[in-house]
Amino acid sequence: MSGFITRQNLLLLAGVLVLMRFIFLPVLSWQNEKIESVRLKAKQLDKLDSILARQDAYVEQRVLIDQAIVQAKGVFFSDNGKSKLTIQKKIEEIFKVNNVSIQGFSWVFDESDDIRTLRATLRYQGALKDIVRVFLDMSQIPQVVREVSWRQSIRGGGSDALGDSTGDITVEFYAVN
Repeated sequence: MSGFITRQNLLLLAGVLVLMRFIFLPVLSWQNEKIESVRLKAKQLDKLDSILARQDAYVEQRVLIDQAIVQAKGVFFSDNGKSKLTIQKKIEEIFKVNNVSIQGFSWVFDESDDIRTLRATLRYQGALKDIVRVFLDMSQIPQVVREVSWRQSIRGGGSDALGDSTGDITVEFYAVN
């Protein structure tokens, strides 16, 4: 056995170990990295194949979503440089048509986000029957108008009249591009 463990055999063994450490192990490590990379790319390819196989369904869904967006935009005011003016004219016209005078109109809130939120406060005066028609007409506007607050005082009235009213209302409007 002592003849087997010779200096030459030990040097040969050391050479094989150095060769394994600096040649074979880096090659194996590189191969493992490449195998893992190929595995990940194959997984991505499978995902892309499944997406491509369902492409027609995605196109149909996209068309439906686009139609829903167009319909939804109809319930919002258009967000442009004239949004406030357009809304104010529409509201003032409703009050004017129903013979209710606006004592004051002020914008109290304007927040720009995906959906722009605008809030206005109006002071008004007129016959109660006309004010009821104003609120009815405001509810008929195709765009969303949300009543935030409403205060009203009613005076007079009789057997054939509802009386006169003064009050203020804060309403909120929404606009999108």
